[in-house]
Amino acid sequence: MTQLAEIVLPGVCLVDNDREGKVAWMPQGGRSPFVTDEENLPVLAAMQHMLEMPRAGPYSLVLYGPTGSGKTHLLRLLWDVLRAVFPRRTVLASTAADFVRGLTTAIDQGRTEAFRRAWRAADWLLLDDIHHLQDYPAAEMELVSIFRWVERGMIRLAVTCAKAPQRLKGLSEALRSRLSGGYALPVQYPSPKARQCLLRMALAHHGLQATPAATECLLEECRGPASQILGLAASAAFFAGQGTIDLSGAKRLVKQIERPAPPTPGQILRATAQYFRLPVAELKGPSRSRRTVQARETAIYLLAVLSNKSLRQIGKILGNRDHTTISYALRKAETALENDPSLRLAVGEITEKSRMVGKRKCIS
Repeated sequence: MTQLAEIVLPGVCLVDNDREGKVAWMPQGGRSPFVTDEENLPVLAAMQHMLEMPRAGPYSLVLYGPTGSGKTHLLRLLWDVLRAVFPRRTVLASTAADFVRGLTTAIDQGRTEAFRRAWRAADWLLLDDIHHLQDYPAAEMELVSIFRWVERGMIRLAVTCAKAPQRLKGLSEALRSRLSGGYALPVQYPSPKARQCLLRMALAHHGLQATPAATECLLEECRGPASQILGLAASAAFFAGQGTIDLSGAKRLVKQIERPAPPTPGQILRATAQYFRLPVAELKGPSRSRRTVQARETAIYLLAVLSNKSLRQIGKILGNRDHTTISYALRKAETALENDPSLRLAVGEITEKSRMVGKRKCIS
């Protein structure tokens, strides 16, 4: 059986291997580490086996679990490792939604064979959220056909989904059976030890530390996914600045988080613009630059969730845009949030900033 000490995947922090707190946060622009204990050892062992012994099989890996468990994070770390360690290998990565869009476009343009050749010529295929294929039988059939190359060992495939393959009743039996033929492993929420390690690392990333009593108090509020802990650390940095959080400070922080003041649309737009380093006017303007579009879609999501505004009202706030445009942008933002842990963290930080009025409160 694989032991914790034998796992050496870059970007993964194992609790027992970091007793002295030497694993640093990823550099600016990189990904936060995937922090875990023994709860996700089978997943990490399977990933490492596929990387170190690619010809041995199994040739497919299914990571499944609830939203926020970290399966997409692991898929992105796998992408990073493949690009860094095997630069000559062809690696294709996509969400299920983009796979469907690509196939649909190829069919419409009469380029179906070119689409197939591109996917079948890859050494590694990474597909996120394949449960979203359930309403697109043509895309399902395409993935089933790709499995012929996977089963021969010509392609390595790693995918994520919400449930174990056989429980994805919306997918065809042909696809479910093939997904079950390789590694199919659950990604678990972090254990108490892993959550404590992650909180310590996240606080340190923001120039903070917490006493043992404060740590216990804060972790009581974070029993779910790792994104909650990252959001809590960001909130602590915003309220406390830097230094040490004691028990009384942790209790005040928890109280402030439990009873947030509902932000106004103006506060949401200012906080979003500040985070993306853009003027508010650009969010309302016609610019289609990548950064502006992402900032605008994030603002639309936050306006819909935090201010309870209708799509028409949001459109009016953002430069009199049509409500159908707002609806499309909102769906894009929701999909991006499911796939991108860094964007979820950004939304958490913007949410906290948008709720603050006046000067920062110090809780240390």
